[in-house]
Formats: sequence, structure tokens, C-alpha cells
Amino acid sequence: MHAGKSKVAVPTTVHCDHLIQAKVGAKTDLAVANTQSKEVFDFLSSVSNKYGIGFWKPGSGIIHQIVLENYAFPGGMMIGTDSHTVNAGGLGMLAIGVGGADAVDVMSGMSWELKFPKLIGVKLTGKLNGWTAPKDVILKVADILTVKGGTGAIVEYFGEGATSMSCTGKGTICNMGAEIGATTSIFGYDDSMRRYLAATGRQDVVNAADKVASYLTADAEVYANPADYFDQLIENRFLYLCILWKAVFHWEQVFYIDYTSISHVFTLYGVKEKNQEIIETIPTFMIDTLYIVKNNQRNLLPSQRILIPLS
Repeated sequence: MHAGKSKVAVPTTVHCDHLIQAKVGAKTDLAVANTQSKEVFDFLSSVSNKYGIGFWKPGSGIIHQIVLENYAFPGGMMIGTDSHTVNAGGLGMLAIGVGGADAVDVMSGMSWELKFPKLIGVKLTGKLNGWTAPKDVILKVADILTVKGGTGAIVEYFGEGATSMSCTGKGTICNMGAEIGATTSIFGYDDSMRRYLAATGRQDVVNAADKVASYLTADAEVYANPADYFDQLIENRFLYLCILWKAVFHWEQVFYIDYTSISHVFTLYGVKEKNQEIIETIPTFMIDTLYIVKNNQRNLLPSQRILIPLS
């Protein structure tokens, strides 16, 4: 409006569903949002119509999935005013979450600038199996890098574990890259992306990407000698991958898994506590030792705790 433009300078869309609060159920919650935020929705719709912006009305879905199913494509670049715009990295797109002022600059045709990012390479060896899921990969990376270890960096995942993973699994990992402060995360173009694009009605994008496939992933020598090309390299072997979970507190004790002793890949879901018993069955071959950690030690580092084997 203030830029004096009659239309946006680049393809732009508006999404409303982050204004819908999930409380009762989809139908009820949507009706409540349409009443409470009607003025906002009407304004967004009107502005979008005037300036040539695509408008996804309330109830269309959150931006993460809409982007992956409709807009993301290998080799493209996108910025969005949602921190999880980076979900599109699961389709080989350089997608970055930015502030509103940065987005307005781009919409009006101005350049968008940022400090040249570092490159963090995450080499995934082996394949996900058993109870593991892509979320376990990014949780492990977050454990290594912490909430700010990815700040000012683009994270690229590669290796056998990356190419064997589903496209939506890749999207999950990239989506959660925001939790480590990464500028964005990305995977190279591969067969899982081809299948996903075709399944979502974008065979034309597959045909175009296949013509330049060698440009949509790093050169062979980069993956052969990653330490020479990345500012930081992380190797995550799926054989030793385990879930990073919040301990279950119950008055005087918590249950704690010392995952340095784990001999098999596993994800621990649905653990419950009742007095001093774990009442959810865990296959014993998946763990070596299960420990009780006293409540007064819960703020100590694992190396400082006195671990009592739970028989």
C-alpha cells in the first residue's frame, strides 16, 4: 500500500489458520474463530484481492502443510512470516522464516538481505527402523546443537539415511530446525521427493527438476569429503539413535534412561508412572539398564547423578 504498488512484486499468499484455537473440535473451533476474528479475516481477504495475493481462507489448513503440498519445489527459494516456513526444505527448497518487515520488502520488489550463513552438514548413516521416526533425528541434532547452535547457519542433511527417508519425514526434520535457531534446513533432491510431487499432482515439477537434478544436490566430492566443505559436521548413526524425552516426575522419584547404555534403536512413547513401577511394557531387549533418579538429583547432569538400577 505505502510502496505505491498496484500488485505484489512476487507470488504471495496469505494463510489464516494460525488464528484458529484448537479447543473443542474442528467444526466448533472454526465457527468460533470466524466470529471472533471476522474483522481480521475480512481485511486479509480484501487486501489479498486488491493486491493480487493468494488467500487461503480459515479452515484451509496451517501453512506448513499447504506449502509442502502446493508451493514447495526443489531448487526454489521462499520466505515466509512463520518460523516453520522451513518445512519446505523437505522438498529441497531453501525456505526461510522472516519478520514481517522483511516480507513486506520482498513483496514490494526490494532485495532481502542477511548475513552470509554458515553451513552445518548432518550425515545420516543407516536407515530408520524399529520404533524410530524422523522426529528422533532432529531431536538428537537439537541435543547436540542446543536451541541456538544452528543460529546463522543452513543445515543440510545427506547420506543413506537422508535418501531413504520419506519426503514428509524430511519436512518434519526441516520444520523443527527452527527449534535450533537455524536459518533453514534442507535435503537434496531425491526419489522420495519425486514420489511426493507426483502423488500431489505435480508431475510437471518432477519433469522440470529431473532435467537439472545434478544441480539440486551437492556434488559427489562434497558428500565424499564433507569435512572439507561444511563449517561443522555432525554424523548421526541410526544404529545408536534413541528418543530424547522429558523425564516422568512422580513425587520423590523419576524414571531416567541412560542412553549411553542403549544397544538397540528405540523410541520410548507412552511411559507412565505408578508409585515405583513402570506400567507400560517396554521390550527388554531394547535397553540394557533402566534407572531411578532421585528427585533431588533431577537438576544435575547425568554424569553427576547416582543411578540406581531398577530391577
